[in-house]
Amino acid sequence: MSTDLCKQTPINEEPSILRYVEGLGHAAFRTGEWNLNLIGERRGLQPDAFDDRIHAVYKAGGSWWWWTFPA
Repeated sequence: MSTDLCKQTPINEEPSILRYVEGLGHAAFRTGEWNLNLIGERRGLQPDAFDDRIHAVYKAGGSWWWWTFPA
């Protein structure tokens, strides 16, 4: 996949977006390998701007992986 279409970040600590999602009252999956969190982010109120994001967050091989895709 082209790097200009998505951003992938392997990190050792839990991604902050999971705490944000839980703060909104939604579930976040933290245990187990490949337990996938899919999160939609509305970035603005302007219609037809196509500036929203989809986040895919999971843990694999002891590291957290955080992918961000334009939507």
